[in-house]
Amino acid sequence: MEYVATPSDVPAGQRSCRLLAEMLTGLVALIFAVGIYAAIAVFLALFLKLVSKLSLAAAAGIAIAAAALVWFLLAFLLKMDVYSGYLGARLG
Repeated sequence: MEYVATPSDVPAGQRSCRLLAEMLTGLVALIFAVGIYAAIAVFLALFLKLVSKLSLAAAAGIAIAAAALVWFLLAFLLKMDVYSGYLGARLG
């Protein structure tokens, strides 16, 4: 009989490292798909909800504020063109 590890058999540190690696992989995929600003908002909202255990409303509010701050710094103050993603290129 083959032994299969259950989630309770995996140490908490290993689970959190795997979750972080999966979330960072998702962030890279989101950047290519929807662009930097939307990817930052989605990643931060998920991170705050899953890791910090904040409410969905609080996580979404902080994520939107962070994306707006990044936009303000990069697009408005520094006048940088950032990657708009595959969908952004198709829609606009």
